[in-house]
Amino acid sequence: LSPGSTASPPRAHRLVRMTAVPGGDLSNGDNAERNAALSAIRRSFLAVSEEVPPSEKLLPRTPVVATRDAARVGVHLDLPATRWSVAMLPHHRTVLNVFQPQYTLLFEKLLAQPQPWLYAHLQLPGGIKNLDNPDYELRPDSSAALHGTLMQVVAVQREADSRLTLLVQGLAR
Repeated sequence: LSPGSTASPPRAHRLVRMTAVPGGDLSNGDNAERNAALSAIRRSFLAVSEEVPPSEKLLPRTPVVATRDAARVGVHLDLPATRWSVAMLPHHRTVLNVFQPQYTLLFEKLLAQPQPWLYAHLQLPGGIKNLDNPDYELRPDSSAALHGTLMQVVAVQREADSRLTLLVQGLAR
């Protein structure tokens, strides 16, 4: 700033923490018995079976095996996807405060699998207000982004009220 300037200095970005989420835990995560029960239910619900069912063992290639083989060479056939209004680019890291039920379930299911925890991010102009807008449906002739960023969850912190704080990094376009 120049001497005598009235402009304020640039502000640093701050992490904003939500204090209450409608429909969340009424005891704010303080009920240990409830937390243990929720954790057990979450583990049983989100458990991933690595076994191939006997009915599929006779097939030369199962969808599970094909997906696993493709991932070994860098082709990801079945990734969960998020659609937020923010741009997430390769090589950038950001912290996510995940509190929406659909995204909490998506990430819990992802975290129940072995690492690396990969997902796709597609930018959605206007954010959640356009999720039900037909112009932004995920189809070739829509206004929706059909290309995005391959993301990886680097670190996880489960909050007492069932939110997730995630450190994510963009890997590639």
